[in-house]
Amino acid sequence: MNYPLIWDNVVAYSLQIGLLVGLAAFVPSLLRLRLPAGRLAYWHILLGACLLLPAVRPWKQAVITMSSYVPPSAPTTVVTRAAPVTAIDWTEILLFVLLGGMAIRTVWLASGLWRLSRLRRHSTPLTPRVRGAWRRTSGFRMRFRVP
Repeated sequence: MNYPLIWDNVVAYSLQIGLLVGLAAFVPSLLRLRLPAGRLAYWHILLGACLLLPAVRPWKQAVITMSSYVPPSAPTTVVTRAAPVTAIDWTEILLFVLLGGMAIRTVWLASGLWRLSRLRRHSTPLTPRVRGAWRRTSGFRMRFRVP
């Protein structure tokens, strides 16, 4: 694997997302988006744009160049050498640290979702004392629960 090339692609992708989100953060205030549904739709579109960035600008790939051409009819000599011992590159270490952080964050998120589902399972619904006290807002029905 070409770890420096992978690292370059990850850094370029992260910078593109940072620049896009940084510039797009001011747009809701410029367009005066006050409704939460409008803001949510705006950020969903921005998330989709961030996820489509690799399709717009493909990742860099390794290019193999040949310095000289050897015709197939020329006599060849096969020389075998022992593989050189290579030290671990800093980009490889950074990629493994990044992957480890992603794994820890995924486990943290999954445990939080599990705790939320457990809280919901063990809670009881809170019913209103007055009929029609809770109204429907924007097509969503609010439900309150107590632990």
